[in-house]
Amino acid sequence: MKILIVIDSLGSGGAQRIAAYLAEGLVKKKYTTDIFIYENQYDFFTSDFKKLNIQIHRVTYKSKNKIIKGFKIISSLRSNVSKYDVIISFMHTPSIYSCISKIGISNVKHISFELSSSTAPVSSFKRILFYISCLLSDKVVTNSLTETKLMSQKLFLSNKAVTIWNGYHLDSMKFNVDSHRQNIKQLLIVGRIAYPKNGLNLLKGLKSFYDRNGWLPEVIWAGREDSDERSKKMQYEMKSFLKMNSNVKDKFKFIGEVKNINEIYKQVDALIHPSIYEGLPNVICEAMLLGCCVIASSVCDHPAILDQNRGLLFDPVSPESISKSIERFYSMSDNQRNKMAIKAREFAEENFSLNKMIESFEKIF
Repeated sequence: MKILIVIDSLGSGGAQRIAAYLAEGLVKKKYTTDIFIYENQYDFFTSDFKKLNIQIHRVTYKSKNKIIKGFKIISSLRSNVSKYDVIISFMHTPSIYSCISKIGISNVKHISFELSSSTAPVSSFKRILFYISCLLSDKVVTNSLTETKLMSQKLFLSNKAVTIWNGYHLDSMKFNVDSHRQNIKQLLIVGRIAYPKNGLNLLKGLKSFYDRNGWLPEVIWAGREDSDERSKKMQYEMKSFLKMNSNVKDKFKFIGEVKNINEIYKQVDALIHPSIYEGLPNVICEAMLLGCCVIASSVCDHPAILDQNRGLLFDPVSPESISKSIERFYSMSDNQRNKMAIKAREFAEENFSLNKMIESFEKIF
């Protein structure tokens, strides 16, 4: 069986990480697997695909006109589609392109894979096109129970939507609780510096924490800056806030993209993840597997995976709630945190294995 994965780029996003894991799992199961991209300015995961000898189909174009660009992408994709048995497209725009490219080609199965949330701010036009692409897809996969429920409520999608949680190499993501560093007063954020990641409210929560406690943990943010208008506005507001609040600025650090992020998970007290909407974030799953405690916004599937004392939750639009969740974490003993990490690891082992993810896709094939 030949499979083509369609995604926008090989940048450092969560969808790209899952695409890399999925491709690796498929190759190990002896599926011929290639990838198709149309944004070439990012190459964070390029080496991962090259190590697997996966062919990367790249579209090149000179025009900045969106219509011309779209036709070029669709034309290039259509010339490849008939060579494959299954197309797996990641996210809205690649799914739209894939669906259009496959019109009239009935012997190719198309799976739309959505890893975000219906609550994300997407234009009405794109939302309608994505809905049409879902209608024409053979299956619509999401990586969260919450999003599958929302998809199933849409007309004619109730029997198409299915949840497949993220999958990882369990044998390469081990931790020893006894050797895990405790109480070093350091929190980690992993993700794009983008509007959904809610950076300004996090900073306000940190200030509230400092005002009440007279100290702050060091907070490091690993990830690249997004360039859309909403994200640039948030980045400006964050920088302005830090200029006005030196106590927070002194403890806050941006470190850019990090290739081997797993090592940092092992060095900090906890991951803090303040997103206002999500699919199922890689960073939370990876932290749980590596024994890094998680403090996260109470959105999407976060309550389902972090409940039962597997993590701490907060209201992402309330700086006070963010502040109090950090206070609660640092009021816990090392033993309590170890128990939280162990519970999280046990849940992650049962639900986030790469084999389980691949087997779920095979059932759809």
